[in-house]
Amino acid sequence: MFSVSATIPCPARAASPWMRIGTTELRSSVELGSAEAIKLCAAEGLGLGCLSRHAVADFVALGRLSVLRTTLPPLHRELSLILHQQKFVSPAMERFIAHCHAA
Repeated sequence: MFSVSATIPCPARAASPWMRIGTTELRSSVELGSAEAIKLCAAEGLGLGCLSRHAVADFVALGRLSVLRTTLPPLHRELSLILHQQKFVSPAMERFIAHCHAA
């Protein structure tokens, strides 16, 4: 299993109570530094990955990866929007910030 996260504990560790096949516990053998690295390794058949649907949408659409249905609970993360206090905020950026706050 491959996993990566810069802002929350490794998804494989967060899901560890559910990572069993019978009496065998599945463990993350490699932690990679980017979602792209995980996608490429999984697409080459080197293991399973734990990524957001958004991160793998392109490879799923191309048939390079498949989404496995599981009974795992959803993983959520809290995101923050930060700006330099002297940053000029364009109308487009204002719309993006409003979109982020509405989501």
